[in-house]
Amino acid sequence: MSSVRSSILVFALVTVSFVASAVQAAATYNHDMSAYEKIANEALKAANAGDAAGANKAMEKLESKWDAGTKDLKAADAALWAQVDDQMDAGIKATEAKDAKKAATEIKAFLDKLGKISKTK
Repeated sequence: MSSVRSSILVFALVTVSFVASAVQAAATYNHDMSAYEKIANEALKAANAGDAAGANKAMEKLESKWDAGTKDLKAADAALWAQVDDQMDAGIKATEAKDAKKAATEIKAFLDKLGKISKTK
Protein backbone atom coordinates (compact mmCIF):
# COMPACT_ATOMS: atom_id res chain seq x y z
CA MET A 1 0.00 0.00 0.00
CA SER A 2 2.88 2.32 0.71
CA SER A 3 4.24 2.06 -2.85
CA VAL A 4 0.77 2.82 -4.26
CA ARG A 5 0.59 5.95 -2.11
CA SER A 6 4.08 6.95 -3.19
CA SER A 7 3.18 6.45 -6.85
CA ILE A 8 0.02 8.50 -6.47
CA LEU A 9 1.92 11.25 -4.68
CA VAL A 10 4.61 11.35 -7.38
CA PHE A 11 1.95 11.43 -10.10
CA ALA A 12 0.13 14.27 -8.34
CA LEU A 13 3.32 16.31 -7.93
CA VAL A 14 4.32 15.80 -11.56
CA THR A 15 0.83 16.79 -12.72
CA VAL A 16 0.78 19.94 -10.56
CA SER A 17 4.26 20.88 -11.76
CA PHE A 18 3.28 20.38 -15.40
CA VAL A 19 0.08 22.45 -15.05
CA ALA A 20 1.94 25.24 -13.24
CA SER A 21 4.57 25.34 -15.99
CA ALA A 22 1.91 25.48 -18.69
CA VAL A 23 0.07 28.34 -16.98
CA GLN A 24 3.29 30.27 -16.49
CA ALA A 25 4.28 29.75 -20.14
CA ALA A 26 0.87 30.92 -21.35
CA ALA A 27 1.11 34.14 -19.33
CA THR A 28 4.63 35.01 -20.51
CA TYR A 29 5.22 37.28 -23.47
CA ASN A 30 7.53 39.98 -24.67
CA HIS A 31 5.96 43.06 -23.17
CA ASP A 32 8.42 45.63 -24.50
CA MET A 33 6.09 48.00 -26.28
CA SER A 34 8.68 50.70 -27.03
CA ALA A 35 8.76 50.05 -30.80
CA TYR A 36 4.97 50.49 -30.98
CA GLU A 37 5.08 53.57 -28.74
CA LYS A 38 7.69 55.13 -31.01
CA ILE A 39 5.56 54.70 -34.14
CA ALA A 40 2.39 55.84 -32.34
CA ASN A 41 4.21 58.96 -31.14
CA GLU A 42 5.24 59.66 -34.75
CA ALA A 43 1.58 59.38 -35.73
CA LEU A 44 0.55 61.61 -32.83
CA LYS A 45 3.11 64.24 -33.81
CA ALA A 46 1.74 64.26 -37.36
CA ALA A 47 -1.86 64.44 -36.14
CA ASN A 48 -1.04 67.29 -33.76
CA ALA A 49 0.49 69.13 -36.73
CA GLY A 50 -2.76 68.66 -38.68
CA ASP A 51 -1.17 66.11 -41.01
CA ALA A 52 -3.82 63.39 -41.10
CA ALA A 53 -2.18 61.74 -44.13
CA GLY A 54 1.17 61.52 -42.31
CA ALA A 55 -0.57 60.21 -39.21
CA ASN A 56 -2.35 57.60 -41.33
CA LYS A 57 0.90 56.45 -42.89
CA ALA A 58 2.45 56.00 -39.43
CA MET A 59 -0.66 54.22 -38.11
CA GLU A 60 -0.63 51.79 -41.04
CA LYS A 61 3.04 51.09 -40.31
CA LEU A 62 2.11 50.58 -36.65
CA GLU A 63 -0.68 48.16 -37.49
CA SER A 64 1.58 46.07 -39.69
CA LYS A 65 4.30 45.88 -37.04
CA TRP A 66 1.73 45.22 -34.29
CA ASP A 67 0.03 42.38 -36.14
CA ALA A 68 3.36 40.73 -36.94
CA GLY A 69 5.02 41.28 -33.57
CA THR A 70 2.39 40.67 -30.91
CA LYS A 71 1.30 37.10 -31.54
CA ASP A 72 2.77 36.07 -28.17
CA LEU A 73 0.77 38.79 -26.40
CA LYS A 74 -2.39 37.75 -28.23
CA ALA A 75 -1.86 34.13 -27.16
CA ALA A 76 -1.11 35.10 -23.57
CA ASP A 77 -3.87 37.69 -23.08
CA ALA A 78 -6.30 37.88 -25.99
CA ALA A 79 -8.61 40.32 -24.20
CA LEU A 80 -5.87 42.84 -23.51
CA TRP A 81 -4.52 42.45 -27.04
CA ALA A 82 -7.99 43.07 -28.47
CA GLN A 83 -8.51 46.22 -26.37
CA VAL A 84 -5.28 47.74 -27.62
CA ASP A 85 -5.86 46.54 -31.19
CA ASP A 86 -9.38 47.99 -31.22
CA GLN A 87 -8.05 51.34 -30.02
CA MET A 88 -5.41 51.30 -32.72
CA ASP A 89 -8.16 50.65 -35.27
CA ALA A 90 -10.04 53.69 -33.94
CA GLY A 91 -6.92 55.79 -34.54
CA ILE A 92 -6.56 54.44 -38.05
CA LYS A 93 -10.21 55.15 -38.81
CA ALA A 94 -9.82 58.75 -37.64
CA THR A 95 -6.73 59.26 -39.80
CA GLU A 96 -8.50 57.73 -42.81
CA ALA A 97 -11.33 60.21 -42.26
CA LYS A 98 -8.67 62.95 -42.37
CA ASP A 99 -9.76 64.16 -38.93
CA ALA A 100 -6.42 65.06 -37.38
CA LYS A 101 -7.94 66.29 -34.10
CA LYS A 102 -9.92 63.08 -33.55
CA ALA A 103 -6.89 61.06 -34.68
CA ALA A 104 -4.76 62.73 -32.01
CA THR A 105 -7.36 61.87 -29.38
CA GLU A 106 -7.59 58.24 -30.52
CA ILE A 107 -3.82 57.83 -30.77
CA LYS A 108 -3.40 59.21 -27.23
CA ALA A 109 -5.97 56.67 -26.04
CA PHE A 110 -4.02 53.96 -27.87
CA LEU A 111 -0.81 55.00 -26.11
CA ASP A 112 -2.63 54.91 -22.76
CA LYS A 113 -3.83 51.35 -23.41
CA LEU A 114 -0.44 50.33 -24.72
CA GLY A 115 1.09 51.58 -21.47
CA LYS A 116 -1.02 49.08 -19.54
CA ILE A 117 0.74 46.18 -21.26
CA SER A 118 4.10 47.00 -19.74
CA LYS A 119 2.44 46.89 -16.32
CA THR A 120 1.08 43.36 -16.87
CA LYS A 121 2.80 40.07 -17.34
